[in-house]
Amino acid sequence: MKIISKKLWFFVPVAAGIIVFALLVKFKSRPSGEKTQEQAAYVQVFRVSKQTVVPKVVGFGTVQPGKIWKAYPQVSGKIVWISERLDVGEFFRKGEKLLQIDDSVYKLRIIQQKAEIKKIEATLLELAAKERSYNAKLKLHKMSLALNLREQKRQRDLAKANVVSASSLEKQQITTLIQENNVQDIQTSLDLLPSQIKYQQAQLEAAKALLAQAQLDLEYTQVEAPFDCRIAKADVEISQYVQLGQEMLEADGIGSAEVVAQVDVGRLATLVLNKNVQPGRLALSAGKFTGIPAHLGLTAVIKHSPNGRTFRWKAKCERMEPVDPSTRTVGVAAVVYNPYRSVSAERPPLVKGMYCEVDIYGREQPDSIVIPRSAVHDGTVYLVTPQKRLEIREIELKYEIANIAVVKTGLETGDVIVTSDLIPAINGMLLDTTVNIALEARIKLAAAGKEKEDSK
Repeated sequence: MKIISKKLWFFVPVAAGIIVFALLVKFKSRPSGEKTQEQAAYVQVFRVSKQTVVPKVVGFGTVQPGKIWKAYPQVSGKIVWISERLDVGEFFRKGEKLLQIDDSVYKLRIIQQKAEIKKIEATLLELAAKERSYNAKLKLHKMSLALNLREQKRQRDLAKANVVSASSLEKQQITTLIQENNVQDIQTSLDLLPSQIKYQQAQLEAAKALLAQAQLDLEYTQVEAPFDCRIAKADVEISQYVQLGQEMLEADGIGSAEVVAQVDVGRLATLVLNKNVQPGRLALSAGKFTGIPAHLGLTAVIKHSPNGRTFRWKAKCERMEPVDPSTRTVGVAAVVYNPYRSVSAERPPLVKGMYCEVDIYGREQPDSIVIPRSAVHDGTVYLVTPQKRLEIREIELKYEIANIAVVKTGLETGDVIVTSDLIPAINGMLLDTTVNIALEARIKLAAAGKEKEDSK
């Protein structure tokens, strides 16, 4: 009996479990039949509209003066005078005297050449007098010869008539021959005079040229500033002997300063996407193209940012330089005129060696569809339908600049796109939208090139 009772106690828990399971199945709660409410995803949106875009690309470069002058002596000599202000960093006006080379040798050369000229001029006067004398003598001797010839004819006629002797005729013939020889000698001397005069005239021209050279050399002994400039290098001292070809000074022009910004060729094309210019027809392979920037309507702003502060200068794009084959970039020269104007403690001048950013602007492109660059996802945007549903739409871009994207096809004015990160993004999903007014304002400023307008 004890064995049987132990076996019964084993089945009691099993039976209780079966009863409890049956009760749970019987009385379990059934579905209420109500539909689950769809949850909307909260996103910020951007309202698409047409705007006027001022395209901009950014390049970098180092400031260089528009003109650089290196002074090499054109004459040799000892430096006898130097301006008290001739030092690195000093400013000089055009024509202001910088230094003086000893000019005594060149003054003596001028005196010597003037004396040589007077000597040659005197020789020419003498030759002219000889010419007049020879002409007068020749005239007299020809007259005398004519008389002798008539007398010789008369003597010959008389000799035939046996009136005079043969010896008298011979004497007259000798006299006539002597006179003919005299005429020939004078004529020969007269014929030689033109060549002698030409020779002396050539000597005179050579002497005058040497005098002009001596006068130039005298001028070269005085070194003056060729334009308004700032001294960048001064390697001269009093009593120093300078030779031809020896560099003495280097000066930078202060009339203009330029930065040649290197810009990617593809980026440069975004500046000229307008009806008037086809960038594919621009030849950018050789030479310095001074007419292209004006044709493209390019302008620039040079920026320098030392110690967290940013200084800006409006600049003129004056030329393009050849394509660099190693970097595939084009040099665009942005020029600032009178860079030392309005210099103060609050605003430094644009001086050589500054590393600057150059913002280059193209012509205005009106009626452009502009959206935030961050709203583009691999060629698509997240469009909000009128029913507040998500539509993933493909678009085609013209280009992207900084934080904006200019749309070619796929969007119209009045469309609304999502600017928030949406993970996952599923077509047709319900959206709860809020307009990002601050982002719209930033995109509008970026598209309009507001920085260009605010530059000083």
